[in-house]
Amino acid sequence: MKVLFVEDEPALRESVALFLEIQDYNIRTAVDGQYAWEMISTFQPDLIITDIKMPRMSGIELLAKVRNSTYSDLPIIITSAYSHNDWVDEAKTLGITSYIIKPFSFVDLNDAIQQVADMI
Repeated sequence: MKVLFVEDEPALRESVALFLEIQDYNIRTAVDGQYAWEMISTFQPDLIITDIKMPRMSGIELLAKVRNSTYSDLPIIITSAYSHNDWVDEAKTLGITSYIIKPFSFVDLNDAIQQVADMI
């Protein structure tokens, strides 16, 4: 499965990428939503996992762009330290596949990915 992980925090981005590589996922990372959007057409991920609050383009803005594109059915998992706020409500309205609250364990992340894999 090809996974695009979008996170502006370098340590988290690198640790999750390493974990996913060990789990045999084909992983690419992006530092923000803008970079992720630019990568989608060439990488063609099966799943996007994205933080909500990031510079240049937020995860919500990325989600909206994806949902209004030819990739509208692409599963998207949102990660955030916020469990309830306007960002989360907007993400749910835009059709996120799953939501993980930070800090999350690798087990929780892998479970969410497996749920998506079972849907594909």
